[in-house]
Parts: sequence; C-alpha cells; structure tokens
Amino acid sequence: QGPLEIRSGHASHGANAARVRTEGHRAQISSTHLASDWRGYDRLLFDVYSESERVSLASIRIYDAVGGTAATAPRDEYFNGDEKILLLNGWNHVEVKLTPLTAATFQRDIALDRIRELALSFEPGPAAVLVDNLRLVSGEEPAATKSREAPQDGVSIIDNRWITSRQAAHPEDVPE
Repeated sequence: QGPLEIRSGHASHGANAARVRTEGHRAQISSTHLASDWRGYDRLLFDVYSESERVSLASIRIYDAVGGTAATAPRDEYFNGDEKILLLNGWNHVEVKLTPLTAATFQRDIALDRIRELALSFEPGPAAVLVDNLRLVSGEEPAATKSREAPQDGVSIIDNRWITSRQAAHPEDVPE
C-alpha cells in the first residue's frame, strides 16, 4: 500500500524494485501481506536507493497482533524505528535486529510469531527512493539472497533502540 510503482532495471537484487515518490510530502508505504511468523530469524534486511543528493532519514514501524496495524494500533504498541534509517545518495542497506524487538512503550517485546504489518516512511525530498530485496535472515545470509554492495553504500543497523550508521566498506578495508 502507498504511492509506489514497480520499476525494472535498477534493483539491488533481482530485476525489479518499488519506486516511492517523495516529492514535497512524507511518503509512507506498508504491507500486511507478509509472513506472520518471524521466529527463527534474527534480522530483517532490505535496501533503499535514494535519488536525492542530500542526506535524509527514513522510519520503520513493525506491528504485531497485540499492537494491531497502523490503522488500529493503540498508541506506542508497535516497534517504532522513527528516523532511524540514514539515507545517503545511492544504495543504502538496512538491517533490523529482531531479538529483542521492543514495543515503543518499552513494556513488552514484539510478538515475532504474530507480525501483522510493516511500514516504511520517508522524508519529503526532491525525487524518489527505491525499496528492494526485503527479506528475513538467520545466521550467515546465503549468496542467493544477498544484495549487491559497493564500498560507498550506506548501512544502517537498528538494534532495538540503538542505531549504527556506516558505509559498506569497513575502515580496515579502505586504504588511506
């Protein structure tokens, strides 16, 4: 759901990506058509391509059966990753660690066996973003599902309330 269109030819994995227009308004996309049982996985991974030359932020919300969906959720009864994704120009890789994943109330963990909705929102910008290769992973990711990475790509790792942002290349891999 949301203002998106499927585009071919510019994907981090496979042939297609979802293009989301962000011109002049905060854009949100969401899906209730997901696997509902995320137990056994340790992270959610996906990629976002930003067409903007400026740095921007994106948000992620994850709703479970206790919290409902975006339309029905009681206040703060979902995982709230508000503005926790840093988007640089080009490809950005996002990792959300699933254990633990706490509701915004800090009173309970998200029920990974009863996931209902995933929502992504993006700051207004002059262009658009592409979202691609949304997947659940446990342990080492198989080569068949990995996204292409370049040293200059952005990486955002969300570990419950904490975030780490860096470029894809590790400092020790890049000569001065």
